[in-house]
Amino acid sequence: MQTFDLLSREVGEGRAEIFSMSDKNEFVTRLIQLDTGEEIPPLKTDAHIIFVVMSGEVEFSSEEEEGETTLTGGKCLVSPPASISLRANQDSRVLEIKIDLCPE
Repeated sequence: MQTFDLLSREVGEGRAEIFSMSDKNEFVTRLIQLDTGEEIPPLKTDAHIIFVVMSGEVEFSSEEEEGETTLTGGKCLVSPPASISLRANQDSRVLEIKIDLCPE
C-alpha cells in the first residue's frame, strides 16, 4: 500500500506525471496539471478511465459521443474505452486512473 499527497505533489514540465502503476500496467495513475486554455488532444485508449477533477474546471469531449462534459473540483468522469480530450477552462489539477481489464 502507498500514499500520495496529490494536492502538493509537483508535476514535471510535461504537465502530466505517472506516479503509480501495477507490474502489468493494468492499473496506472497519472496527475495532470493544466493552465487555463491548455488542452490535451484526443487520446485513444482501450482501458477504462476515471478522471477526478481535483481543482479548477475541465471540459471533456469524446469522439464517440456528441457534446462536451464540464466538471469542476470534486467531480469525476468515468469512461469506457474511448478517445477523450481535455481542455482547462481554469487552472486545473486532474487525477487520471486507467484500468485495463485485459493488459498485454
